[in-house]
Amino acid sequence: MNVSVSKTSWHEIAAWALESDHHRTVMVPEMGAKIVSLVDKRDGFEWIVGPGTRPVRKVAYGAWWHEQDMAGWDEMFPTIIGCSYPGPGPLNGIQLPDHGEAWSMP
Repeated sequence: MNVSVSKTSWHEIAAWALESDHHRTVMVPEMGAKIVSLVDKRDGFEWIVGPGTRPVRKVAYGAWWHEQDMAGWDEMFPTIIGCSYPGPGPLNGIQLPDHGEAWSMP
């Protein structure tokens, strides 16, 4: 199977496309490696929902997910809802943002 990686863009934001004979995936590194497109090339089906009429912009750290474009597949790590870090050690009690940190970090 042939696989290629190429630079592309998504709503004027730099992105990468990973493509094989059967699938094409587009990911935006500046938006927490958000996956914005997953196409089955055999039938042309797009599995990822786009932003619709919501504005697309890079996400600020600590932003609320529901105030963003709500498109694509965002990574939610280390939490889904905003909360205090529950583990022991030096991070105990530190506030973690909505949807975690990964989705808003390049």
